[in-house]
Amino acid sequence: MLASMTADERSIFAILQQEQDCAIQSLLLDLLKKRMAPAPTIDSAHTVVLLDLLQGVALIHYGSKLRSGDKTTLAMLLTFLASKESSVVVAALEALESILVDSSASTRAFEQVGGLALVCQILKQRRSPETVLHKCIELLCVYLQPEDENPDARLAEPAEKAEEALGRKQHSVEQLLGRSFVQRLMGATA
Repeated sequence: MLASMTADERSIFAILQQEQDCAIQSLLLDLLKKRMAPAPTIDSAHTVVLLDLLQGVALIHYGSKLRSGDKTTLAMLLTFLASKESSVVVAALEALESILVDSSASTRAFEQVGGLALVCQILKQRRSPETVLHKCIELLCVYLQPEDENPDARLAEPAEKAEEALGRKQHSVEQLLGRSFVQRLMGATA
């Protein structure tokens, strides 16, 4: 939906998001929270649409990306990875990916809420659908990207050199999935 917007429409959307204090992103998160209730009020197809919209908002508007990258929101999004519907899991992984790309702060929050361990756990499960496994690998590729070009990299505290951050992230994935997996993954992204 948002992908079909023209450059002018994206600019207008970004201005509206800024002026309305990320109102669309906030509405999407509120609707997703209703999906988390003991008796969900939204079916799986609607959940996928909401996650897809959140992905688009995060990619179009950097402020929305940063607000979606807080620990509470990331933890909520991670709960969708337990869905029995692979379409929901894929949409959640894509939303997470859009929040992590180009954001060091969101990447740190993702690590702190156990997102890396959960994605690696799903990847280890042989019974996961192939589309889910591919999205997990794709998310790890985004996670393992150098952060020195991220707009918020210079704001991160404490300042960590790009090479140190990448080495730390590679080591974390190696601990969960093994060195040979990381070497193959890094070779594929080079």
